[in-house]
Amino acid sequence: HFKMTGIGGPDILEGNKTLTLGLVWQIMRAYTLSILQKLARSTTPIADKDIINWANQKVRLHVFCS
Repeated sequence: HFKMTGIGGPDILEGNKTLTLGLVWQIMRAYTLSILQKLARSTTPIADKDIINWANQKVRLHVFCS
């Protein structure tokens, strides 16, 4: 469930690398977020802030444990 503006089938057919990579990136991001949601056994979608908070906690733990 994501939207991309400014890209269409002709862009991919014509081999526009930037727009095609943008589309692939969004597909990979959606897939990764769905996997994270399943691993968390959550019914709420994982948000960017959740990932940032998790990463910050890991960094804090690493810094304090070192």
